[in-house]
Order: sequence, then structure tokens, then C-alpha cells
Amino acid sequence: TIERPFVQSPDTANSLVVADPFTGFDGSINITNRSEVFGADAYARIRCYQSCTSRTDFVTGYQFARINESMQIHSETQNQSLLVNDNYNTYNEFHGGIIGVLHDYNYGCVNLTLLGRVSLGNIHQTAIARGDTNNQQGGLYVESNTTVVRDKFCSVPELGAILGYQFSPCMQIRAGYSILYWSNVARPEALIDQVRGNNTSIVFRDSSFWVQGVSAGLTITF
Repeated sequence: TIERPFVQSPDTANSLVVADPFTGFDGSINITNRSEVFGADAYARIRCYQSCTSRTDFVTGYQFARINESMQIHSETQNQSLLVNDNYNTYNEFHGGIIGVLHDYNYGCVNLTLLGRVSLGNIHQTAIARGDTNNQQGGLYVESNTTVVRDKFCSVPELGAILGYQFSPCMQIRAGYSILYWSNVARPEALIDQVRGNNTSIVFRDSSFWVQGVSAGLTITF
């Protein structure tokens, strides 16, 4: 049995039956999620300490990032006699200042770079909910098409490490790992209002978001 649960205002548990094999009630449900993250930053390195084998820099600058996500919930009942769609899209745009520390350590042909920093600033959140039932406005959770915008303070800590090997005077291979965390992000699954009859389609709930990445490359110095 496949059902889509909801609460009938003010406080009655209910559900939309999509399929029930015991009564021959056919149906299906499809949920699709998509996420994309991109960004850029520019920062200056200010030397704090240096020795024969290592250097420690204070870093400061500017960071920009965007996190776009979407979720589509599509259900079909009784040979498409009832088609219900609930679609949510979120757009998060971050602008902030960077403070952190960058440490380089050299041991012969091996180079290790460690980065620890945090960006503090504003994240502009846009949430869009669209729904329809048999091509008429209004889905199960999205009672009416709605767009909500808000701004929140956000911190973005980042940790990273890059290991390099100098195999010739002008060529170095490098491999690295990094992890980033956003403290306040609008996410589609956190927008769902499961109460029908209250004329609300979006409920903002604070969510976090984190990504991990690996990198590899070749550096040529002239």
C-alpha cells in the first residue's frame, strides 16, 4: 500500500491513497531530488610566521556561493485518473567575508598545505512551491503557488588539506581534500507543510548543508 500522509486542519491525520494491492487500486509515486553547488572566492595571504621548512599565513577576503535544490513529488492513481504534483525549488546565495589560517610545510620533495577558515555573511534564500492536481492549481501539500524570500546570517567553515610532490624542479603533482559547511540553508524537504486547509504552502525551517570534495592536479612553474 502506498499512501501520502497529511494532516487535515486543524489536527486530523489523513492520507491520499496512491495504490492498494489488496483492492486492486493501482498507482505509483515518483520523487526526484536535485542539488547543485558552485562558488568562488578571492583572498589575500598575510605572512605571520616563516622558517626554513614552513610558513603560516593569515588569510582574509571575500566568498560567494550558490546552492540550488529542487524536489518534485509526482503521484498517479487509477490509470492516471488522478495526477498530483508538488514541486519545491530553493535558491540560496551567500556573500561573506573570510578569516582563516593557511599553513605550508615543506620536507624535501613533499609539500603539505593545511587550510582552516570561516566565512561570515548573509545568505539570501528564495523558496518556490508549485502544485497541481489534474492540471488544476493546487497539489496535496502545495495548496496555492507560493514564493517566499528571506535573508539570514550564515557561517561557512571550511577545512582542507593538499599534499604535493615535487618530482622535477618545475613540476609538482598535487592531491587534496576539503569539506565545507553552511549553517543556514533553505532546503526543499524542509519547506513542506503537511497541514491541509490552513492556506499555507511553505514553512521555513532552518537547515544545514555540507559538501566534501577531492582534487588532483599538476603545477608547472616557469
